[in-house]
Amino acid sequence: MADRGFSSTIETVLSAHDAPVALAVYLNWVGGAVRLWSGNGSLSWASNTWLGAGKFGSLDKVTDSVDRSDIGVQLTLNYLDDSLRNEVVTNNSVGRAASVYLWAMNTSTAQVADSYEIFTGFIDRCEIEDAGSSGALLIRLASELAILQRPRYFALSDAHQKFLFPGDKGLEFATRMDESILWGRKYVPTWLNPRTPWRPVWPP
Repeated sequence: MADRGFSSTIETVLSAHDAPVALAVYLNWVGGAVRLWSGNGSLSWASNTWLGAGKFGSLDKVTDSVDRSDIGVQLTLNYLDDSLRNEVVTNNSVGRAASVYLWAMNTSTAQVADSYEIFTGFIDRCEIEDAGSSGALLIRLASELAILQRPRYFALSDAHQKFLFPGDKGLEFATRMDESILWGRKYVPTWLNPRTPWRPVWPP
């Protein structure tokens, strides 16, 4: 486990038969940061209060590679109250920072003995899954490198330019780029100009 950068405390905890570990999630919502952990009750860590969400859902689709370019995490968060759902409906938090932590718990004090950040990146997508009186939030997280390596599809058009930069007129005449442009005066040979009288030249 040393190649992952685990501390000796976490290695000791993970080597136990029934490892006392927990997961914590940080989401930097537009309406205010959300900090949840997979236990019960509130817990103080890193000068912040983390709300206990119990078995708040699932954490899956974690991919990894040698260059760490395709790392992605999908979270399923059960509704704690309407505030989480309203946040997704009201604000667009795509592109905001997010992190997932592995906590090694101290069974004597019920506090965090050590932590390891298993993922850091950005909120990539948020979806709401309603099921009557209950529901869940499906949140896709993507690493910074994965986002940077995605192809960008931009249209060289006036409409797209105004979407990115309202009021910009840099591509206002982009649709006319396929037209022929003649620079200077159009050359017309003298013998084709109807205004020039034709004078036959007789041989000497």
